[in-house]
Amino acid sequence: FLKSDFPRAPPVGDRALFAQLAGLGRELAAQRLVEAEWPEPPAFPAGGSNRVDKVGYSPPSGGAPGRAWINADQFFAVVAPETWVFAIGGYRPAEK
Repeated sequence: FLKSDFPRAPPVGDRALFAQLAGLGRELAAQRLVEAEWPEPPAFPAGGSNRVDKVGYSPPSGGAPGRAWINADQFFAVVAPETWVFAIGGYRPAEK
């Protein structure tokens, strides 16, 4: 909805929380407008081409955390199932 309207923010009754959220909003806006540097991207636990071939997810099992795979060798570690299935209007950001 950012293309057609301004984001809506619910009112917050706590002044400290408001200040914290305002700071995060400023940081997000600066990154969106390329006025600030993006944080360093996460490193993959295993080496590889860094090429996205086939996206997939393996849920946590046997003490191993959930993993979001980008190819046969590389993955993002510690991805919660709730993060993987979270959808915004039918669109799953983690999968994309």
